[in-house]
Formats: sequence, structure tokens, C-alpha cells
Amino acid sequence: MNLFKTFFLALLGIACAPDSQQVHNSSETVKIESSKKIEEQNSTIEPYSIDFQIETTKNSTHRLAVTMNLDSLYCFIGPHSKGSFLGEFNISIKDNDHLAIVGPLEEKPKSYVTGYVNLVKVNTTYKQELNIKSNTDFEVNGLVLFAIKPNKTLEKVEFMISYHSGEMKIKRLDKQLLPKRIDD
Repeated sequence: MNLFKTFFLALLGIACAPDSQQVHNSSETVKIESSKKIEEQNSTIEPYSIDFQIETTKNSTHRLAVTMNLDSLYCFIGPHSKGSFLGEFNISIKDNDHLAIVGPLEEKPKSYVTGYVNLVKVNTTYKQELNIKSNTDFEVNGLVLFAIKPNKTLEKVEFMISYHSGEMKIKRLDKQLLPKRIDD
């Protein structure tokens, strides 16, 4: 089993590693081989941005839409990987009496499959149907959890869904790096 985990993590590291790139600085061309060198030179680059929306369908149901916009040097494990992996993309809401996540999580475009792992290397939107269980006004917190590579950090982005006077809204609350690093 440990051999499998080691093989998987090595495969994930290779799949997420950027190819050699050309960086142009004035009239000088510098060939960069390592993602660590790229991170040092571009320390202000954010690996991703995340956008939240609530969509209302034709039959008046609501869907949560989460768009992950990735920098080209980064990737994460998609939610439809075969098996269970630490840091696999996940959307959840806190247990409550007002709102529930129902049905499968939609992913567009589909993630890149490498063996047992689905890697997300491009901007991707996830949609999840929501079931309103109460007609009263409410606020429900949720979170998106995933590991960003090659940083090997577990990321947690919190959001809040509110329902007031028949109108559903969403807002991002906080982004945190969890104190856990994913080691290869």
C-alpha cells in the first residue's frame, strides 16, 4: 500500500510539474528548469482565484457555481478521482435545517485523467444543485477544500449562502492555508 502511495505521489508531482519554460526579461532569455525558481522570481503570482455564484434554473431551483481560475504553473486533484486522496477538491456546507447539497457535482471542463487521479490544470467550473428545505430567512456557511500543487498546501476557502425575502446570495468569507503540507 505504501508503495502505491509513493508511486501515486511521484506521478502526481511529475504530472503537475511545469515543462521547461522560456522567460523573457528585456533582451535577455533565461531558461528555467525548476518550479521553485519560477516561484522565487514570481513570488507575487497567486496560484488561483475562486469565484462563487448562485444560479437559478428554469424550474426555479438553485445551483452553487464555483469557478477555479488557475495560474498555468499550478494544478489540484479533481473531485471525480478514483479513490480517496488527501486534498481532493470538495465543496461542503455545514449541517443545517434550511439548505442541502443534492445530486452529483458537475465539472466543466472535465479534469485530466492520469491513472487513478483526475488532475485539474485549467480554469474549471463546478456546479452543485441546492435544495431549499425552509422558506424562512437563513444564512449557511460552507467551504471549498483542496490541495494546490506544486505548493503542496491544503487550501480552505469559506463562503456563506444567505436567503432573505426569497432571494439567495453567496459571498466569499475567507481564504486560509491550513497548517498541513501535502508531502510527496
